Amino acid sequence: MKIESIELVDGKTLRDYWKSPMFVVNGKYIASTIDEHNINGKPFDLKLGEDVDALIDEGNWIARND
Repeated sequence: MKIESIELVDGKTLRDYWKSPMFVVNGKYIASTIDEHNINGKPFDLKLGEDVDALIDEGNWIARND
Protein backbone atom coordinates (compact mmCIF):
# COMPACT_ATOMS: atom_id res chain seq x y z
CA MET A 1 0.00 0.00 0.00
CA LYS A 2 1.23 3.47 -0.83
CA ILE A 3 0.99 5.96 2.04
CA GLU A 4 -0.46 8.99 0.29
CA SER A 5 -1.56 11.06 3.29
CA ILE A 6 -1.08 11.16 7.05
CA GLU A 7 -3.09 13.60 9.12
CA LEU A 8 -2.78 14.12 12.88
CA VAL A 9 -6.22 14.94 14.28
CA ASP A 10 -7.84 15.48 17.66
CA GLY A 11 -9.18 12.06 18.68
CA LYS A 12 -12.55 13.58 19.56
CA THR A 13 -13.14 14.38 15.89
CA LEU A 14 -13.27 10.61 15.25
CA ARG A 15 -14.92 9.34 18.44
CA ASP A 16 -16.17 11.70 21.14
CA TYR A 17 -14.62 9.57 23.90
CA TRP A 18 -11.07 9.46 22.41
CA LYS A 19 -8.89 11.89 24.29
CA SER A 20 -5.55 11.47 22.52
CA PRO A 21 -4.54 12.64 19.05
CA MET A 22 -4.97 10.10 16.26
CA PHE A 23 -3.40 9.54 12.86
CA VAL A 24 -5.65 9.23 9.80
CA VAL A 25 -3.86 7.48 6.95
CA ASN A 26 -5.03 7.79 3.34
CA GLY A 27 -8.22 9.40 4.59
CA LYS A 28 -9.71 6.22 6.07
CA TYR A 29 -7.34 4.19 8.26
CA ILE A 30 -6.54 5.10 11.86
CA ALA A 31 -3.70 4.69 14.34
CA SER A 32 -3.22 6.09 17.81
CA THR A 33 -0.43 8.26 19.15
CA ILE A 34 -0.47 5.88 22.14
CA ASP A 35 1.47 2.79 21.04
CA GLU A 36 -0.38 0.40 23.35
CA HIS A 37 -3.68 1.23 21.63
CA ASN A 38 -2.48 0.21 18.16
CA ILE A 39 -2.57 -3.22 16.51
CA ASN A 40 -0.25 -5.49 18.53
CA GLY A 41 0.88 -2.44 20.55
CA LYS A 42 3.05 -1.24 17.66
CA PRO A 43 4.18 2.38 17.39
CA PHE A 44 2.93 4.36 14.43
CA ASP A 45 5.92 4.58 12.12
CA LEU A 46 4.44 4.80 8.62
CA LYS A 47 5.96 7.52 6.44
CA LEU A 48 4.37 9.65 3.78
CA GLY A 49 5.19 8.39 0.30
CA GLU A 50 6.39 4.93 1.28
CA ASP A 51 5.08 1.64 -0.05
CA VAL A 52 4.35 -0.53 2.95
CA ASP A 53 3.05 -3.99 3.72
CA ALA A 54 0.20 -2.85 5.97
CA LEU A 55 -1.90 -4.79 8.43
CA ILE A 56 -5.47 -3.44 8.59
CA ASP A 57 -8.03 -4.85 11.01
CA GLU A 58 -11.83 -4.90 10.90
CA GLY A 59 -12.04 -1.47 12.58
CA ASN A 60 -9.79 0.14 9.92
CA TRP A 61 -6.82 0.36 12.29
CA ILE A 62 -3.52 0.27 10.40
CA ALA A 63 -0.01 -0.85 11.33
CA ARG A 64 3.14 -1.97 9.60
CA ASN A 65 2.94 -5.73 8.95
CA ASP A 66 6.28 -7.18 10.05
